[in-house]
Amino acid sequence: MSVNKKKSKQQVKATAKISAMEELLGPNLLTSKDQAVPTDTALKGKALVALYFGASWHQKCQLFDPLLKEFYTEYGRSAKLEIVYMSADSTEAEFNDYFDKMPWTALPIDREGGLTKGRIAHSLNVKGVPVLVILDAATGYLVSDQAAQEVRRAMTSDGGNDDKAETIKACKDLVIKWNDTTPLPFHEATLTGGLPSFMQLSIRDKIWTVLKTKWFVIVLILVLKWYKYR
Repeated sequence: MSVNKKKSKQQVKATAKISAMEELLGPNLLTSKDQAVPTDTALKGKALVALYFGASWHQKCQLFDPLLKEFYTEYGRSAKLEIVYMSADSTEAEFNDYFDKMPWTALPIDREGGLTKGRIAHSLNVKGVPVLVILDAATGYLVSDQAAQEVRRAMTSDGGNDDKAETIKACKDLVIKWNDTTPLPFHEATLTGGLPSFMQLSIRDKIWTVLKTKWFVIVLILVLKWYKYR
């Protein structure tokens, strides 16, 4: 009895090596709200992949989006950078309306996509938005989890003086920095959660951060008690 050694297309696909980005993000990405394509197709030829954790309802995301769109359009695409939107929108309608205005790809918002986003956010210690994480496209390793702050600084490097040359230089230097950075597996990298450090916060945000800490509340209670019974 002869054995047919030819493999079916399904068998070949099953035994083919899965790319690092497909393993991380899953089999498909959205290029529009109604169009899903294989992850490897969406990211073909890319050197860097930026995971954008954001939400339509968040004010800081609304302020950051125009800067990120300009950075992506003017500098990202030519540098072989692709952005993947990791949605924290409350409803599918919110996601569709928000993503429809974005020039990049997105993780599907179905159940599988939600689980994938949650797993990646946990691995990267992401606890808020907006957060922009740069990954090496070939390995899926971490390049920077402070990219939101880095893009914001580069895009506003002219100090409001409308110095386009200064902004161009800062943005190009940032992309060069990312490409020159040695990527690390998540478990070997120093993770910041992607949010600004205390020293990077505005004075208002610094005050609010201090007010939210449990130690401030405890000290305040003790001071009030002392004042009451002194």
